[in-house]
Order: sequence, then C-alpha cells, then structure tokens
Amino acid sequence: NRDQRRAWNVFRRHPTSANQIAFQRAKSVAWWARRKSERGYWIKFVSGINSSVTAKDMWDNVRRACGIYPEKRISCLRKNGQEVRNISDMVDVLA
Repeated sequence: NRDQRRAWNVFRRHPTSANQIAFQRAKSVAWWARRKSERGYWIKFVSGINSSVTAKDMWDNVRRACGIYPEKRISCLRKNGQEVRNISDMVDVLA
C-alpha cells in the first residue's frame, strides 16, 4: 500500500508512461497481497470451526472477515449527574 501510494505520487507529479506502468504494477502487487491476506484469514477461520465454537462467535468472525465491524459507541455519558443515552443529547453534551 505504501509503495502504491509512492508510485501514485510520482505518477501524479510526472505523468509519463513509465510512471503509469510502475503505479499499475504497485497497485497490482498491493491488490495481490491484500487478497492473499484475506484468503489466509478465511482459511484459518474455516479450519477453526468446530463444535465448541458458538454461533455468535462464528458470525462475529464472518462479519469481521467481510469488513463489517460493530459501531464503537460511547456507553456512559453524564450531564448534571444523569446518564445521557439519546444520541442527539450526546452530541449536545460533547459540543
């Protein structure tokens, strides 16, 4: 990814065909590495499924493999000694 970004910056500043080819090659290598990592994660995940894995843990890992992460929420926010649970009220407290 870093090499891809560097190649893009060089190509953006000096748009020659050689720099374009270098960028495309770096982009292809980054894509290949990303796919290899995803495949490795998926193989590791599938081989770890057994009878002791709960359905919730399994689906959490499936969502994580697909790039779906749970939202990070502020669980407890206080204003004048009272908990604020409504999102719009949280925005008002934080602003």
